[in-house]
Amino acid sequence: MHIIEYRKEYRMFISALKHQQQKNVTSDHVKQQIIKKKEFETCWKQNQEIIKIHFIFNILTRMREKENLKNLISIKQTTLVVALFALLFMALLC
Repeated sequence: MHIIEYRKEYRMFISALKHQQQKNVTSDHVKQQIIKKKEFETCWKQNQEIIKIHFIFNILTRMREKENLKNLISIKQTTLVVALFALLFMALLC
């Protein structure tokens, strides 16, 4: 289930629970709603952990991509310098 759906359903259960408690519904029904509320809170906490893991993974991936780009640029710069020295050397020989 998507995070946004959890939020919506969690809010619906909270509002329904408050509404039922105000109406003094049977205690069994309230207990069931409290259990459902706890289940949603647990799911929400688990999803938050998953979101944190994905966020950290994305940051690490971006850092690795930047490092790869820096390495690629340095390789291109080295190749360019070698090519310039080769041209200079060839110009001196001619």
